[in-house]
Amino acid sequence: MRVKGDCYPLQVEILQIVHKLFKVYDCTTCGKPYKHYPSLWRHKKYECQKEPAFRCFFCNYKAKQKVNLNLHILNRHKDKFINSTETVAANYCLKFETSKHTP
Repeated sequence: MRVKGDCYPLQVEILQIVHKLFKVYDCTTCGKPYKHYPSLWRHKKYECQKEPAFRCFFCNYKAKQKVNLNLHILNRHKDKFINSTETVAANYCLKFETSKHTP
């Protein structure tokens, strides 16, 4: 009968080797772990102990990364977008900005 926490020695050794092969990058400030160094770099530059820099035009939402703001706008404010192929060459634009492009 196995006792909780009792592992086979070979399994433990294999797990230790695997964890060494797949290095984890930890933030020195907050300790948040990342699998890839560029993700840690982005975290340190834009997120760690920083106020959100990107604000939604339509509500009070704020994001630390522009990609998260763009996803928020697309998911929460779809009704404020239109596909104006004739006036803006198939780009998406906001409804209130279309007046700039009409003749």
